Amino acid sequence: MQIRKFKERKIINQLAVGEEHCLILFSDKTIKGVGSNQFGQLGLMQKQRNLIIHDLIDIKLFGCDEDYQVKQISAGQFHNLYLLEDSQGNQKIYVNGKVIRQSLDNVDPDELSGLREQKLSKIKDENKEMKISKIYSRFNTNVFYTEKDLYIWGDTLTGQYHEYPTAFMKFDGQVNQIAIGQKHGLILVQDIETNRNIVYGWGDGTYGELGPTQNGQTWFKPEIIEEFEELKPSQIAAGARHSLILDRKGLMYVIGDNSFDQCLSQDRRAYEAKVIQCQEEVEEIYSGRDHNIAVSKTGIAYSWGGSLINKGWGNNNQIELDQIEDLQNRYPDIIDLSYSNTIIITGQSNI
Repeated sequence: MQIRKFKERKIINQLAVGEEHCLILFSDKTIKGVGSNQFGQLGLMQKQRNLIIHDLIDIKLFGCDEDYQVKQISAGQFHNLYLLEDSQGNQKIYVNGKVIRQSLDNVDPDELSGLREQKLSKIKDENKEMKISKIYSRFNTNVFYTEKDLYIWGDTLTGQYHEYPTAFMKFDGQVNQIAIGQKHGLILVQDIETNRNIVYGWGDGTYGELGPTQNGQTWFKPEIIEEFEELKPSQIAAGARHSLILDRKGLMYVIGDNSFDQCLSQDRRAYEAKVIQCQEEVEEIYSGRDHNIAVSKTGIAYSWGGSLINKGWGNNNQIELDQIEDLQNRYPDIIDLSYSNTIIITGQSNI
């Protein structure tokens, strides 16, 4: 693992990690970024489009209403989402970077890669009390959810592309978390009456990422994954073609593609949820494209997957999780995984 250190004497609220770039949202609502600007994802001008930025730079959202402040950020593969809010609670979503469209006929990609507002007026006309809880982007899929409603645009994971946010699903319970892979999505919903967590999934589950009974069919709308519900989930995470579940006791389960040992299975696919043995009770889980990180209740971070050696295939011995030695005596405050990248923020308690 290559470690790069950036020191900023400000509290960090959020990370957003794309395939080749990273954004950081600070508590003072400023944003800094680093990495590739190939598709304008760092907000630089067209003549700087192909630059690789090696040090943190200020990200300016030119054209945004000055009365609005950035509340949340999220990064897709080569683009970003920004949730802005004014003092009255009015909200707007902006996007910059690579254009996500099924067809770019008669469209200038350079022109559209700049900052642009997503149209929410029609949605707000239908739901005047709508309050966005969270924005989320992964690969080429964008979503946001309110307390009970999920909206989607870009790649819907069902073979369709939506140019603007579209109502996708209304749940009976409260949406608490969403995780999106390359071909599938997971949603963690809390049942209001029983307080139990239910995992919904949609998309393509060919590799088992949507549970053993999905049989590789495409789910065009979120369906309850009964096998995951039986695990009493508390958190979810999604890699490109695998799913990671954390239960209420701090045990982890993984299912799906094992091409890079991300499921620690003896086979190339794990079609049934497999327990991942950890020395300690786990508190948080994260998934990149082909790798995972777990953080124990004592703050120790473990990683696995992303291997080109496939040391688990045909091996009857239990593969142990690797402790991230560079984080010894450093409690990880914020973690974000995306694709092959891992960004970890430590030391915020010392600021």
